[in-house]
Amino acid sequence: MTIATYGDLKTAVPNWLRRADLAGMVPDFIMIAEREMDRVLRTALQLGRQAITIDGEFVAAPASFRMVRSLRLTSGPGRALREVTPEQMARQKAGTPGLAGAPQWFTVIGPQIEVWPVPDAAYEATAELQAGIAPLSDDNPTNWILAGHPDAYLFGALAAGAAYTKSDDRASAWQAQFERVLGDIQEAVRTSYDRTLRADPGLGPAGRAFNAITGDF
Repeated sequence: MTIATYGDLKTAVPNWLRRADLAGMVPDFIMIAEREMDRVLRTALQLGRQAITIDGEFVAAPASFRMVRSLRLTSGPGRALREVTPEQMARQKAGTPGLAGAPQWFTVIGPQIEVWPVPDAAYEATAELQAGIAPLSDDNPTNWILAGHPDAYLFGALAAGAAYTKSDDRASAWQAQFERVLGDIQEAVRTSYDRTLRADPGLGPAGRAFNAITGDF
């Protein structure tokens, strides 16, 4: 049968497990597979942009984000903000307490984006985001993974189902298939961020390291 919707998937899983009595547990098996995919996959199909307003030192991150890839002001100086670690942000703020103006740095702490200097006005910005996976449900019957890679959902749910029934051999086999498919997806729709960066020795003085935060050698 074709597995194109959440309903199709809920029918297929107990059929493959040959356990019609587990139909009521299938949504849990699908959810377990989905959460693992959400933790593992970082692909180009999850990238997106969203407009936000920066009107304070802390701004709520957009809903369902996994990672903020970049942040650029679209008003005021119209520049890209430099991403730093929370520790670097804390040191910067300690060295320039009370500084106000157009934000220049940002970091992400939990569900919040922290910027510095403290905005002296409301600034419009565009965030490039790595989004999470939209969970399947009766109200959301498909998403990009189910549409393009239904075997990922199937093998992941089967692995969860076999583990539930304590069928260790079958659980291991389905999990191996699941992990293989996830690897294939990651490789097929990988982002440029996944590629290893290599520094050209000719770009800077010999024997000196490049500082990715300051842009200096």
